[in-house]
Amino acid sequence: MDNRAQFIENLQAMLDRRWNANEWTKFEHLSVYLRVSERMLAHSRVRCVQIANVSTSEPYQRKGSFTRMVEVIKSITSLPIYVENVHNYEFRDTLLRHGYVAARSLDGVVVDLILPRDREIQDTFTT
Repeated sequence: MDNRAQFIENLQAMLDRRWNANEWTKFEHLSVYLRVSERMLAHSRVRCVQIANVSTSEPYQRKGSFTRMVEVIKSITSLPIYVENVHNYEFRDTLLRHGYVAARSLDGVVVDLILPRDREIQDTFTT
């Protein structure tokens, strides 16, 4: 089984669990730590797919793998997608241009972003 199919299978199994789930998985050349669990977002607990860590080798950076992975996630679930601890400003700005909104800041710097998937969550972050 290729790692894209394995990623889909792993994510689906995580989504099917009643309680929180987390694991390291692979997507193309990315090594990804995912969680499916609740987060406090604007004073409400919201179940979401959390991308907690992503790494890849330099030759594979900026090749679209992250975007393709998010498209796969979006095709499987309507849960919001939360990206934690974004320290690369260029990557953060790219996410913001693609519809993500700031979810958490530290000392005035956006570090966590969320891709809201329903109107109620989106309104919480954009009003």
